[in-house]
Amino acid sequence: MHSFAESIKKQTRANFLEYRTEALTGLEPQDLTLETSAIYRNFTLKGGSSDLWERFDRKLRNIIRKSTSLGITVQKVESPADLSSFYKLYLRVQTRRGSPVHRSEFFETLLESKTGEFPIFLARMDSEIVSAIIAPALKNRVDWWININEPKHRHLNATSLLLWNLIKIKSENHDNFSMNLGRTRSGSPIYDFKRQWSGSETTLFNLTDTTVKLSDPDASSFRFASKIWSVLPLSISKRIGPRVIVGVAM
Repeated sequence: MHSFAESIKKQTRANFLEYRTEALTGLEPQDLTLETSAIYRNFTLKGGSSDLWERFDRKLRNIIRKSTSLGITVQKVESPADLSSFYKLYLRVQTRRGSPVHRSEFFETLLESKTGEFPIFLARMDSEIVSAIIAPALKNRVDWWININEPKHRHLNATSLLLWNLIKIKSENHDNFSMNLGRTRSGSPIYDFKRQWSGSETTLFNLTDTTVKLSDPDASSFRFASKIWSVLPLSISKRIGPRVIVGVAM
């Protein structure tokens, strides 16, 4: 693994390599000096939908039931019009969050991928999109990657409904189903959200092959830059965001 990573590093002229792992012993430290740059937590859900439902926090089950009763519908992006609707929400929400965006062609490429699934699911209330998720899948494994919520509809908890819908679909079609909810910092609001799904919790280590200080979202300089970005006109965010996001390592 290290030799392959080194070849990519040379090709791209990167300043350092970053590894993310749950097991520090798997990286052959006798051949590679690694520095721990960050420590995160991760949650993994495994099993069938019925078993998972019983393990969910009671509050989470009630949230999903309520979202369903409100008439929120779940739809998979399958047409250019669907993708355009998603991108408009993504551009607006991410910019107002203070985060740069990918270009729309990036998501078109993902949807056309032949090496795995990169489905985008939308939650609609009447005709309006209130939430969206992207969860790449490879055989029986699903990784929750992107979540977009319309701020004025956050109280609908549509993200929980989207995730539950995805769990039902994938766990019924694949044996040994697992869903990775993604790395997060302990004590953060998103950490509390993920914990209520009652998945197995593990520690994730960020390791680098040289001493380097990675971007810290809690740093004052980062918060200031994010605040400035959040007030950009959407046309500017759309144009320069893709150039910025490729250089952001979090």
